Amino acid sequence: MQELTGKKTKRAVEYELDSFKQVTNELLEQVTKQFPKDLDMAFIRFRDGIKNEIAVSKKLSTKYDAAVIYSAPVEEIKTRPAKLPGTLRPAKITPSRAREIFMEQAIATMKRHKKRLTPRYVKETEQSQKILFRKAEFLHLADDEGRNVLVVITRRNAYGPGTVNWFGWYYYDDNLPASFGTPLEKYILGWIKENFKGRLQTKGRTAFPESQRDCRKWGLKPEMLVVYKIK
Repeated sequence: MQELTGKKTKRAVEYELDSFKQVTNELLEQVTKQFPKDLDMAFIRFRDGIKNEIAVSKKLSTKYDAAVIYSAPVEEIKTRPAKLPGTLRPAKITPSRAREIFMEQAIATMKRHKKRLTPRYVKETEQSQKILFRKAEFLHLADDEGRNVLVVITRRNAYGPGTVNWFGWYYYDDNLPASFGTPLEKYILGWIKENFKGRLQTKGRTAFPESQRDCRKWGLKPEMLVVYKIK
C-alpha cells in the first residue's frame, strides 16, 4: 500500500483518493497513525465519488472510528406526508429534559452496542451535549402512556459553507410498537422539510451500515469519509 500524504488544515488532516474501494483496515490504520497532536479528525474525499459504501463498511474493523458524511438540499429529502401513529402528539420539552433523555439513551446505546463502538464514543457523546444543544431545535413527541420520541436538529456550518442543518440525533422509545417506525420516520422527515432551509447533513458510521442505508433511503448523498482519532 502506498504511503498516504495528507494536507493539514485548521480543522483536520485532508486526503484525496480515487475510489471508496480503497478504504480498508490498512488505510484506516495508516490514517490513524498519522494524526498530529493538535488534530483529531481526518477528511477523505474521493475523485470518483462514493459508491457501495455499505458493502465496504461491512468489511471494516469496528476498532476504527469512521463515518460517511451525507447531505442533500432539504427540499430533495424523500418522504411523503404522514400522520402520527397511535396517540403520539407534539409536546413541549425543556433543554434540560432533552439533555437527560439524550444522555440516558447514549449510555443505553453504549451498553447495547459496545462491540461496535470505540471508547471515543463516550468522549464524543459528552462533546455532543455542548455542541448539539447550543443552538438546537427539538421535535418532541409524546403519548398518553408517557412514551416519547426526541429529535435534535442544530443549525451550523458543519462540513461546508452555507446554511447547514445537522441532523444530530433522534431517539425512539423502546416501548413503542414496531409498526410506528415507518410513519414516524415519514413524519420526522416531513417536519424537517417544513421547518428548515438549506442542506440537511448527518453521518452514518462505518460500524453501523444500517444507518448508511437510512441516509440513502432518505435521499441523502455521501460526500466524504471522516476518520476520528481513537485515543
